[in-house]
Amino acid sequence: MVLTSRVREDEAVSGKAAPTPEYPMAHLCSTCTHPRKKEIDEALKDGATLRDIAAQTGLSVSALHRHSRNHLAGQVQNEVTGLPDLELERKVDELESQVKGLTKNVRLIAEFLASRMR
Repeated sequence: MVLTSRVREDEAVSGKAAPTPEYPMAHLCSTCTHPRKKEIDEALKDGATLRDIAAQTGLSVSALHRHSRNHLAGQVQNEVTGLPDLELERKVDELESQVKGLTKNVRLIAEFLASRMR
């Protein structure tokens, strides 16, 4: 059984998103919708504690933690590497493939050397 929710106008203002088939009880990130989002993101990137940010903004520590885990991590990764997530995944897949090829070659060389020593 799928739970559904009706969202009234006053709920939309309070941070709840309109339900969709994929997310029947969807909510917006309270940090993403906060008026001081940019300051909050900068404080998180600079290493400020979640408790300090929560005290200054009125957000909960758990909301800040979810935001940093679900939304900020990808932004920081892109800033550091300059690559979008999909391109990073492609590069990782390519490197994985190369490592598998090298592993196979090392195994073949080891088997060859073992057969020569018999």
